[in-house]
Amino acid sequence: MKSKIYEFDPVIYPFHIHVTKDFDKEELKSIYKGLDSDCKEVSITDEFDTQKTTTARVVSVIDSKSGSWYYLVLLFRPEVIGAGTAAHEAVHLANAYLQYLGFSCPTAYNDEPYAYFVQWVTNCIWSVLIDETDKMKGKLYEVEKG
Repeated sequence: MKSKIYEFDPVIYPFHIHVTKDFDKEELKSIYKGLDSDCKEVSITDEFDTQKTTTARVVSVIDSKSGSWYYLVLLFRPEVIGAGTAAHEAVHLANAYLQYLGFSCPTAYNDEPYAYFVQWVTNCIWSVLIDETDKMKGKLYEVEKG
């Protein structure tokens, strides 16, 4: 496999998170299908393209073979990503994830669970950037064959 995709398990939540900074977009298109805003399976079109302006992106995906659902963080330009961009993408992911699960938007003084989830996602992204995925129990994703 050309791409290195790291998988992180949030333990108490249903969907694992995938993070990659070293990937082949055509290979990713063979691994995943996309999800539209109604959570219906669709083919990947330009979600894995950068348009030369995108630094990172979060995409809801389904493994084409297993049917498992993931949130995939694509780090297009890892050399320029700092803590702020990692947190930015973590907020996008947390919003999508928790909205799907039916959680209401966090409010001031009632946002501690949300803040912890964003912190965990940010740490997962950061661990990929600095090649220390073991600190967040990240594992290389094994794509199912056949």
